[in-house]
Amino acid sequence: MWRKLVAGGLAVLSGVSMAWAVAGGSGTAHEPWTATGRALAMPTAAVLPPVDGAEGRLVEGLADLPSAGRIRVPPSDPVHRTLAWLEIVTQDNETVSCSGSIAGDGVVLTSAHCISGAKRVRVVPGKDGASEPWGSQYGASVSVPSGWGFGLPADYAQYDIGLVILPDRLLTNKTGTFPGLLSAMPAGAFRSNATEVAALGFPGECVESSCSNEAPVTALSGKFAWALHAGFARAGESFIYPDFPGSPGMSGAPIIRERDMAIVGVVDSALFITTRGVRINADSQEFLQTACDSFPVCSIAFANPWFRLALPGIAGDTHATPPMLTGQALYCAKEVAFVEAFTEKEIKFAHSMRGLLETDIDPAMLLDPNLKALFVQQVGAAVGDALEVKALESPDARFDPFHSSLDAGIDDILAGLVAMNDAIATGNLVSMLAAIQALGEANLHIMAAQGQYPSIDPVCQK
Repeated sequence: MWRKLVAGGLAVLSGVSMAWAVAGGSGTAHEPWTATGRALAMPTAAVLPPVDGAEGRLVEGLADLPSAGRIRVPPSDPVHRTLAWLEIVTQDNETVSCSGSIAGDGVVLTSAHCISGAKRVRVVPGKDGASEPWGSQYGASVSVPSGWGFGLPADYAQYDIGLVILPDRLLTNKTGTFPGLLSAMPAGAFRSNATEVAALGFPGECVESSCSNEAPVTALSGKFAWALHAGFARAGESFIYPDFPGSPGMSGAPIIRERDMAIVGVVDSALFITTRGVRINADSQEFLQTACDSFPVCSIAFANPWFRLALPGIAGDTHATPPMLTGQALYCAKEVAFVEAFTEKEIKFAHSMRGLLETDIDPAMLLDPNLKALFVQQVGAAVGDALEVKALESPDARFDPFHSSLDAGIDDILAGLVAMNDAIATGNLVSMLAAIQALGEANLHIMAAQGQYPSIDPVCQK
């Protein structure tokens, strides 16, 4: 659930001999949205031929989850060919996969953590199991914001967006580009159930509780395109949080506004029950435009600025007494309030846990009083945040199974945090590492809770 960011190539990205700032001077951390590009290794620049695989026609893939509305995107859907499965070889020669979208001519939009440490990236549009009906092509370059990878993960996560530049437009001329334009929407637009969003990508792993009978547990690198639908989302200045659980392989997937397919964000990571994405806002849009403009092959189109219209009746009577809620209105108000409160506390808790699990544990930390005190403070904050999530009460019976499963997972997490605190107090490095491993294993209960999360009743989303 809480993963380490792929950071193997951050030093390479900042190296003078291999990287260049394509706009705004040197591209140092002082200008974090400066586009910083780097060439990739390309076995060939040619478009590789299509691959016909029977697997794509036989394997059903992941099961629909009641919390998320996971729906397979069939190859017959025109959007399918514009979704890119990225096969990435890191600087350490590890092969991983991410998702992306053909957001323009000669370019793929994805996450910075997917490509910043890449040695080689193969772009496969419309992958369907073993089938690669449109062929594939190796990327020529990558570009990420210069602020990516500097400082703590929580500080640079907002820059987790990037581009893979292809050597030419031959592949994207075959597939066409994603049907929706990149759109910078105001954060307030996501605080309404009417703003339905979805993420389109290649989720990899399903666990026993979420695999269909027809399909075995899939490999970590998903090879089938799925749409993860959310009926509720919230957003801040830099991030968007749809209410569907994340999955390995979805990093870099476009987050879209369903009614017009506008790309409003890019999946960054899974938190707890929700997913986090980097928003398309004024800063990220400027980065994407500047990065693309530096490569003659690249072209990206953006939607016109989106403006929210205030209703005159609301503007003229902001102090009116709200009506008493009864019946379905009261029921829906409780559900919406719960999901909002849960999402807010979940995000806080997930960030606390990520800070712990991404800390490099070594004996020096236990010997340094300042580092030791800081880590104890992090553990205490995570305990407090976990208790806040557990203290939330179900708004109605629909959420009771979810709460029961969730409490089991949080209890395991709390036990791991207590063991970690004791290990710090005694200076026992082995015990601390064991406690961290136990926290990762508690993820199994959290995954089980995901499968029972009912989200907002559809009745309340109309």
